[in-house]
Amino acid sequence: MSDHNSASDSESNKQPPANEEDVAVLQSYLEQWRSAAASERKNILKAATMEAQTKAPVMSIVLFKACKAFHNHAKVKKLGKPPIKMGQKWTERSVVDTLRKKELLKKIEDKTGAKHRTKEMMNHYTVHLNRLMASLSPEDLEQAKETADE
Repeated sequence: MSDHNSASDSESNKQPPANEEDVAVLQSYLEQWRSAAASERKNILKAATMEAQTKAPVMSIVLFKACKAFHNHAKVKKLGKPPIKMGQKWTERSVVDTLRKKELLKKIEDKTGAKHRTKEMMNHYTVHLNRLMASLSPEDLEQAKETADE
């Protein structure tokens, strides 16, 4: 099925043809172009297009909007940041860690002599927490899991 307006739409998207003034300007520069050296041709082309553009008819509004939409469409938009999670995901390990933190810190200080909130304490903390998790009974682990699910 062809649309009867499709021909008129394609015509409105084309730039209007050059008028006689534009052709005269470009032909005057054509003589200079042919007689110039290869290194000077770029400057002559630049001058010719600049003068022709100033005398050229204005681009149609439809074509201008199409070009603008094309160039704006090419931009890559950054994805927004996801919303902040306000809560913490609780696991069995995190429940045991929070409930028995004082006990764990005291045990580390007694065994190693490391003071609270020091780098040495942090080096021993995960090792002792892993040992504590391994030493827990299945009932304690089940209770910690239920607490984490709440």
